[in-house]
Formats: sequence, structure tokens, C-alpha cells
Amino acid sequence: TIEVSSDSGAGLVKVVVNGKKELISVEIDESILNERDMVQDLVVAAINKGLKEIDIKILLIIFRQVYLICIMAPAHKAIISSLRYQYGSI
Repeated sequence: TIEVSSDSGAGLVKVVVNGKKELISVEIDESILNERDMVQDLVVAAINKGLKEIDIKILLIIFRQVYLICIMAPAHKAIISSLRYQYGSI
């Protein structure tokens, strides 16, 4: 499972978002609980930051897999060509 931890307000609000873009957890520092507007703003900021970070993490995983496939493709072609040469049509 892919997860990203993110925060806002210098760590006053912390969230965890997974690869399905689900909010897993929210932590709010007790020192700001009486400031409703600030809490709302920081929660929204932390979630948005986490969603952007999970998008980046997912893209990096996809790019890594595509890169590996592209690297392996010539090797597969060489193996198949070698087998065709040795054993005829496959």
C-alpha cells in the first residue's frame, strides 16, 4: 500500500493519504483546537499537500515500471531472436 504523510502549519496538522487518495488519518495539535478557522485552513492545506505528494509518488512508481519495461524490451527481443535462430519459428 502506498501512503504519504503530510503536514501544514509547521506540523500543527498532520495527515496520511493512501494511493487510492483516501484520507487515512488526521492529527491536530491541541494548541490550535480553539481556533476553528485556523484548524479548517490547516486541515485543507495538509490534505491538498498530501494529495499532490501521493500523485507524485504514484507517477514515480509508474515511470520506474515503464523505464524497466523499456530497458527489458530489447533484451526480450534479443532472447526471442536467439530462440528463433536456434529452434525456428516460435
